Amino acid sequence: MHNKVKSVARARSLGNELFNSGKFSEACVAYGEGLKQHPVNKVLSCNRAACRSKLEQWEKSIEDCNEALKIQPNYTKALLRRASSYGKMERWAESVKD
Repeated sequence: MHNKVKSVARARSLGNELFNSGKFSEACVAYGEGLKQHPVNKVLSCNRAACRSKLEQWEKSIEDCNEALKIQPNYTKALLRRASSYGKMERWAESVKD
């Protein structure tokens, strides 16, 4: 269990470093590795959504936000990121709803 927690923390840390360096594809992979260890981690899902948004992968970003929102329905960051992705796709009603 302890190794699993450390592995998830390392994946998040690496993902954050890569994201901050503008390496969004690599960050997406790092967050995904963390999600393999802890699939119900809302932060990793939301962070991967941010990467996918930067890569203009709007549908995938929305999917990751949906996963985060299944875990915590009022997770503000996930709602904002999903609204932004909906907006980029010109799905205005859904964007405004979020």
